[in-house]
Amino acid sequence: MSPNKTGYVFSNTANIYFQVFGEEDRPVMILIHGHGEDWHTFNKQIKPFSKLYKIVTIDSRGHGRSSFGMYPLTIEFMANDIIAVMNELEIGQAHIIGFSDGGNIAIQIALKYPERIKKLVLAGANLYPTGIKMASQVPIVMAYLLCKITSGFSKRAKKKASLLDLIVCQPNFDPGELKKIQCPTLVLVGEKDMVKKEHTELIARHIPMSKLQVIEGVNHFIFKEDPCKVNFLILSYLCKM
Repeated sequence: MSPNKTGYVFSNTANIYFQVFGEEDRPVMILIHGHGEDWHTFNKQIKPFSKLYKIVTIDSRGHGRSSFGMYPLTIEFMANDIIAVMNELEIGQAHIIGFSDGGNIAIQIALKYPERIKKLVLAGANLYPTGIKMASQVPIVMAYLLCKITSGFSKRAKKKASLLDLIVCQPNFDPGELKKIQCPTLVLVGEKDMVKKEHTELIARHIPMSKLQVIEGVNHFIFKEDPCKVNFLILSYLCKM
């Protein structure tokens, strides 16, 4: 499916790539991908979602077609980038769907810019690094340390270290902060997710108007592994009054 519009927004020294799908007069849905990915994460969502919504995909800074900018990657910078795109496209409010790191970015938006969100969907998000299972986290930490050691003489290693920092050292949310999120929130997680079950339950428990849904038989990558179930759950939740 081809976008109606593509472009870049300059945000805090980075060029942020976006695409727009669907009819202009429909409610807006923003899709935020996970670590090391780009908008293609949602290949199986864009077409069905665009039948009801105007879809905006955004490549996070340092990912896809978006540049790194001059500063280390942070969840806060990435959240500000989403708002910059919304401002450029004159989007006051939107449903925001965030996957993995995109879910962490969505949490930051909900805390800092609550007025910009109608409904929130958090898929495979975490509040801090220890929310990820050790079996998944240890190899990432090892790769991060190797990149940090070699970053002094390798630009590629320096960029890789900045990317891995998003998993190893970020995010750092206080669960108590989540009580500030007052928009309806759907919390999704795969049954075999890399995020600890009790950690996802912690997120859902602290967001006042939240619903937790576990997708059976799948791992972290629920949008690719069971798109029919995920699409149904998201659309049903957003369409509910």
